[in-house]
Amino acid sequence: MLPPELFRSRQFAIANLLALVTYAALGGVIFLFVAFLQITLGYTALQAGAATLPITLLLLILSTPSGAIAQRIGPRIPLTVGAALAGAGLLLMAQLHPGDRFFSAVLPALIVFGVGLGVLITPITATVLASVDSQHSGIASAVNNALSRLGQMIAVAALPLAAGLSGSAFEDPARMAAGFPVAMYVAAGASFAAALLAWTTISDDVLRRSGTDTQQGPKELPLSLTRRCPVAGTPLAPALDSLPSSDGRAQ
Repeated sequence: MLPPELFRSRQFAIANLLALVTYAALGGVIFLFVAFLQITLGYTALQAGAATLPITLLLLILSTPSGAIAQRIGPRIPLTVGAALAGAGLLLMAQLHPGDRFFSAVLPALIVFGVGLGVLITPITATVLASVDSQHSGIASAVNNALSRLGQMIAVAALPLAAGLSGSAFEDPARMAAGFPVAMYVAAGASFAAALLAWTTISDDVLRRSGTDTQQGPKELPLSLTRRCPVAGTPLAPALDSLPSSDGRAQ
C-alpha cells in the first residue's frame, strides 16, 4: 500500500518529519498543559479545557492565509518561522508557576504557540502533497495523517516520562510544577530543531512546481478511453459516437 520510493523524495521525508514533531508538540501541550492547569494552578476541568480554545481559534484563522503565503513565497520561511514560534510558546509555558494569572501569563504563551502552529501546519500538508506525483497524493496524505497521529501518541507517552511524571507523581502538584517545565523544554528543543531542519532542507520552489503542473491542465485521454460512461451524468470526455467524421458530420 505504501510505495517505499516515496521516501526517496527529500521534501516528502522532511515534511513528514516536521509533521511528526509538530503534532507531537501539539499533543504534548494539549495533554500535559491541561493537566498542569488543573493539578498545579487549580483550574477545574472545564476551565482547563476552555483555556486551550485560543489555540483552536488561531488555527482556524491562520490556516488559509498561511497556505496562501507559502504558495506565494515558498514553504521554507513559513515552516521555519512557525516551528520557531511554536518553540517560543513552549518556552513561555515552561515559565509558568503556581499563582500565575491566565491573562498575564497563560494566555500569552498560548497565543505565541497557537500562532506558530497556525503558520506551520498548512504549509506542511501542502509540501507533503506537492512533493509527490499526483497519482500518489492520496497515499501521501495518508502518510502525513498517520505520522501526525503517531507524533501525538509519542508525546503523550514520552513527555511525562522525560519529566519524571510517571505514576503517582503525575497527581502531585509539587512534582507536576517541577516536571512540567522539563517537558516543555524538551518539546521546545524539538520545535527549534524542526525549524533548523526546515530552513536547511526544504526547497522554496516545491509548491511553485506543483502550481505550474496544475495550471497546465489535464492531459488528453487516449482515444480508446473516451467512450461514453453507461452511468447517468455529465460525460468526462467526448463519446466516440459524437466525434465529427472526416466530412464534418457527427458519427
